[in-house]
Amino acid sequence: MYVGDLSERGVFLHCARCLPIGSELLVRFTIVMGDPFVLKAYGKVVRHQTDPQGMGIEFTTLDPQTALMLSEVVTRHRPRDSGPPVPVEFEASPAPRQEPG
Repeated sequence: MYVGDLSERGVFLHCARCLPIGSELLVRFTIVMGDPFVLKAYGKVVRHQTDPQGMGIEFTTLDPQTALMLSEVVTRHRPRDSGPPVPVEFEASPAPRQEPG
């Protein structure tokens, strides 16, 4: 499994086995730009694709620091060729719920 298209709103995960659409999950992967940065975000599966095989994940929860770093990566940098894809970890896990105020 590896990351394909990355945007401020989500990511495409190339994978052989897709979670059902609507599944909530936690994704973690490393962005290599000078200093490596581990992106950790909650998201949900919004689409499946067969060519290439994988699933589209929409981010549902990003902490402010991660959102800022992701914005910088997407708008100002292109990842350099860093060799073969880095494995991505994900686990089915609903996003934390906030208590009404």
